[in-house]
Amino acid sequence: MISDATNASLMLSVNTSLLKKTMDTNEALMTNLIEGATLQTPSSNAPVEAPVQTSDSRGLDIYA
Repeated sequence: MISDATNASLMLSVNTSLLKKTMDTNEALMTNLIEGATLQTPSSNAPVEAPVQTSDSRGLDIYA
């Protein structure tokens, strides 16, 4: 039989793991956003081409 302390410890581990994964995903998405914004900001008078979209989605990809 699983004790309440073991159950609480297991839930804490799962929540911590999910939080870490969410933080890693957010960090990766923020990096992509910053890189995309950098590509869109012209550093000279030369025109900047928009990056090619490789995703098949037509909206935002949301990760939870």
